[in-house]
This record gives sequence, C-alpha cells and structure tokens, in this order.
Amino acid sequence: MISKHKIQELITLVENSGVSEVEMSSFWGFTKLKISKNQSTHLPAQMVSHTIANTPVQSGPPATNLQTEVPKPSDNQLEIKAPLVGTYYSAAKPGDAPYLKTGDVVSVGQVVCIIEAMKIFNEIESEIAGRVTEVLIQNEQPVEFDQPLFIIEPL
Repeated sequence: MISKHKIQELITLVENSGVSEVEMSSFWGFTKLKISKNQSTHLPAQMVSHTIANTPVQSGPPATNLQTEVPKPSDNQLEIKAPLVGTYYSAAKPGDAPYLKTGDVVSVGQVVCIIEAMKIFNEIESEIAGRVTEVLIQNEQPVEFDQPLFIIEPL
C-alpha cells in the first residue's frame, strides 16, 4: 500500500512534469505505477523513474511495444503465454538443449520453459498438446505477463 505522503509526492511529480496519464497495477503483492503526460509538440517527452517504498514507478509517454511484430496464430493454432513477468529461459541450464524448438510435439503438463522472477526459477508447463510452429522469444529475454511465447498447432 502506498502512503498518503507518497501519493502526494506523485501528485507533485505529475504537476511539475509533462505527465498526463497515471496507470497502476498490482501483481503478487507488488504495485506498479505508470505515470505519463503529453508535453508540447516541440519538447521531447522524458522518461522518469522514481521508487516509492520499494515499488517500481515509471513515468513518461505511454509505453510503446519495442518488440518486433509478434505473429498472430491462425484459426487452428493456439498460443502458450507467459503466466508471469520475468526472464525467459529456453533450457534448464546454460548449454542444455532447449525445452522446445520449432517442430517439436508438446504434451499437456510438459515443461516448455523457465521464467525467473525475483530469483525464483518457475518451470512453465503447457496446458495444450500440439506441434510447435513458432518460438516467439529468445533465451534470456524479459517477458511480460500474458506475452505469447510459443505458437502451437493442436494435434
């Protein structure tokens, strides 16, 4: 929970900056606060990071997707998505073969990758069976909640 004092600091930060939008979300007891404000067209928007009581707070223009265009599955394909925010690992340890690669067949309950969050390595299991038609993320890349990781063609 953010204290009234910290919220007042945020209001002051917004008033004294080019921020015009505030977005707040919670996940597993952590609160993420995003603040953005449009500035005049001839001034570049600034990204400002501020930490409030160990809670990450970002400010700046609305986030843009810096990732490359993610292919959408066709009508007969499904996605395996990241169930949490963290770092994606394609194998149990460096040098090991990846859990999945294009063309592999995956079954329900099979480990498809590891996502590290807060120094905890979480094995991610498939909830669908099928053939991997595309791996959408590279090893050791950050992932967001609900981000597509694999495209699967059900068998």
